[in-house]
Amino acid sequence: IKYMRLFLIIKLFFLFLVLNARADFFIESTSTGIVENDGYNLPNGGKFLILKGTYQWTNSIGYYGTATCKGLLERENDLSSINFLCESINQKGDRQYSIVKRKSIDLQSGSGKTKIIDGTGLNKILIGTECNYAVSYLKNVAFTKMKCPVSEKIYKRLKNKL
Repeated sequence: IKYMRLFLIIKLFFLFLVLNARADFFIESTSTGIVENDGYNLPNGGKFLILKGTYQWTNSIGYYGTATCKGLLERENDLSSINFLCESINQKGDRQYSIVKRKSIDLQSGSGKTKIIDGTGLNKILIGTECNYAVSYLKNVAFTKMKCPVSEKIYKRLKNKL
């Protein structure tokens, strides 16, 4: 029984190491500006705006491309909520679709979450990946950084297919 218990502990330890062996996959993007900002400014100070952004991006593996994001900005009292759907296209023509969400008092900067919900080509292996991002604005230009943790296996597969 001692050996079985020791074997089980060792097996669980190695399983833990394998499951937690992660590499950080960074996607950095910079906006070229908000192309559209259309909606309503309410008399009570609330806002309901449709936004469209156009971006160029690069990541730490060597991929680069363009992205467009369309979504909704709602502002009630001091709290703003942003929900976007983004389509990114890399240099190989592979597409990636992400949902971007953020709640903030300060619209000039903040952080939020994004989740990859669909993709074509090699981007399919990233479906379900959740990422953290931070954004700052200078007038109508957004500067964003995003960090998406993926397994070492996925990281190497993406890097080797470049």
